[in-house]
Order: sequence, then structure tokens, then C-alpha cells
Amino acid sequence: MMMKFIHILSILIPFFPFCSCIDINPIPYQENDTLIYAAFVPEILIYADHPFQLDIDRDKNDDLCFEFRKWNESLEGIVYPAWSSKVIPLNNLLFSWGAQGSSFIYYIEYGNEISRNKFPFEFREITLAGERFGKRQGVWNLDEKAEGFIAFCREADEGRYYGWLHLSLNDSSILLKEFGFSKKVDRAIRAGEIP
Repeated sequence: MMMKFIHILSILIPFFPFCSCIDINPIPYQENDTLIYAAFVPEILIYADHPFQLDIDRDKNDDLCFEFRKWNESLEGIVYPAWSSKVIPLNNLLFSWGAQGSSFIYYIEYGNEISRNKFPFEFREITLAGERFGKRQGVWNLDEKAEGFIAFCREADEGRYYGWLHLSLNDSSILLKEFGFSKKVDRAIRAGEIP
């Protein structure tokens, strides 16, 4: 009887979400003297209420959290579906998604230089895209662009370390494709640069 119970439990356990974080294989890091890089194959899908945390620089501390949420809101008796996709800094990171004041217009594109002089960086989470009460929000306009790059940097006593994320979005998930992070202080890198 006990063996039968254990067998049933072993079948059921994978279906219970005891942890809301996504489990993946070890991150496929590649690196050289100047850059840490990882391309996810398959790409990592972040969907509703299953956040994913990422250690960029291999120090065993998570640096970023990717979050996708869906919920309902009510206004004057009308129920509206709402959703948001976010990237949240966990470990002293600054973010940039494009030129200053550029929401929905200019984005970081493949090959763009990422440096202090090119893009403004802020310490706060980014709402990539979303919708509340039927109105779009966030820094990416999914009707015009559903895939692109976010620049980030870490400020240290000796200067800044720059990096990039390659993502794609829709109204039900975030897809994490790859990232790169400089190992050299104040070294400008290019979006999409690999070792």
C-alpha cells in the first residue's frame, strides 16, 4: 500500500507549482577576457505568475527578475483584463531601453554602442509592455516592435560594467533569448556582441 502511495505521489508532484520560479538547465555561459555571454536554447519563456531570476555575472547572486502578470480590474462595474511584463533589478543595476524621452520611438538596436555617452541609465524596474483599462503602457509598443534589446550597467567603485539583454514580447509572455555582459570596467560594448 505504501509503495502504491509513493508511486502516485511521484506522478503528481511535477504538477504542483511549489515554487513560482522557472527551473531551467544550467545557464550555458560562454566567456573570454572581456565578455560573459549566454544564448538560451531553447529560449526561456516567462509566462503569467512564473517569474524567472537570472545571474548575469556568475557570482551566484541573481541580478535580474523577469515577471509577467495577468489580472482583472474593475472600473464603474466593468471588468477589464490587465497585464504587464517587467524587468526588475535585484543587484545594483541601472537600465536603459533607448534614447532619452524616446518611449515607443527609438530603441536599442542590434549593433548599437552601449556606453555612458550613448544612453541614459536609471535605477528602476522597467515595464516593458502591458495594458490597463484598455490602454497600452510600457516602453515597447508591441504593435510596432515586439523584439529588441535592453541595455544595463552595474555601477562599481571603479566604474561601470555594461551589458545587454535580447528579448521578445507578446501579450501573454516574455521570451528571453540571450545576454552579454562586459568583464572590463567602462568598456563600451555593442548590443548583440558575443565573445
